[in-house]
Amino acid sequence: MDYVKVGLRKARSFVTWPRRYLKERERLKREKATRFDDVTRAISAAQGEVVVMAHGAWMGVHTATDELFDNVVNLPEIEPDDDFSKVIEAVACNKNIKKVFFAAFAPGWERFALAMREASPDIIMKVIWHGSNAMHYEDFDWGRFSCVFELLNDGVINKVVFVKKSMYEQYKKLGYNVEFLGNTVHIRNVPKRVRNDNGIRVGLYASSNRWLKNFYNQMAAVSLIDGAVLDIVPLSKRAKEFAEILKLKLDGASQEVKKEELFRRIVNDDVVVYVSFVECAPMLPLECLELGVPCITGDNHHYWEGTPLEEYLVEPRADDPVAIAKKIENCIKNKDTIIKLYKDWKKGYDRECEEYLTEVLKSE
Repeated sequence: MDYVKVGLRKARSFVTWPRRYLKERERLKREKATRFDDVTRAISAAQGEVVVMAHGAWMGVHTATDELFDNVVNLPEIEPDDDFSKVIEAVACNKNIKKVFFAAFAPGWERFALAMREASPDIIMKVIWHGSNAMHYEDFDWGRFSCVFELLNDGVINKVVFVKKSMYEQYKKLGYNVEFLGNTVHIRNVPKRVRNDNGIRVGLYASSNRWLKNFYNQMAAVSLIDGAVLDIVPLSKRAKEFAEILKLKLDGASQEVKKEELFRRIVNDDVVVYVSFVECAPMLPLECLELGVPCITGDNHHYWEGTPLEEYLVEPRADDPVAIAKKIENCIKNKDTIIKLYKDWKKGYDRECEEYLTEVLKSE
């Protein structure tokens, strides 16, 4: 071994490593300095009196927000050393903007709300809450929820807008300044169904392995349907292993897919299962029905209360695979009836959603 050469290489590394480190630190510093530039430009260009802040990575919340509002801006999480003053200045300088809404409430947004209140004392700020009381068992959800109510009690936030109707009713009775907003879905480009087999295909989506999504009971239910194939997105290693025990044939994708691809999968299903333990105002059931596919849910939302659709699509026994399987079979048998009932129901529901939205937009 040439110890001289080895020594020289080590010596050079001691010289170049700090240089590389400093260059990387400068790069990250420049990147951080520009991370709010897109937000600032979008706010400066906003024409309406309401601008809505949404987290770009929270797809379910973002989809619901895009359905309802114009001027939706992707605001990232705010870290302790972030300088977002130019965003606050852009809101203050845009004389069109009278109200700032937050779609959910990402980490660090409390700093934004406090700075916004100080810079523009007359601005109206509301938080649209997409969660459920039951989710307070998760530290992240509880932390965000308690933060929002602290801001509400301190007068920083004017109102909390719930999309889960029972939460709105509960906090209204407790005397809090709250409103209700209905989630809805409109799909303008419905993919064509391309299946040509006579088997039964069931979809299980947007669930992963989270306890509250009741993933494995739904797999067990589908295994009781003769000849059924279950399409799962995302498809995990454990789901594959459980499917072997259940003798259940699977299709699927190991990673989340884009919305367009998900819709192409749904239109080829006979039914979709989403019998979760906890929900707020879920988008997936509405998306499935807009695509002409029944979607079975748990009894954890307000959509079809007191209508014939409740009998077809809501399974209260979420921890009973046999009950879910019976609901699947009944949905497949009555698919045409369900879709007709849904179309009739949706007309009135959309009118109600428009009324709730109008009130949220105009109120202070």
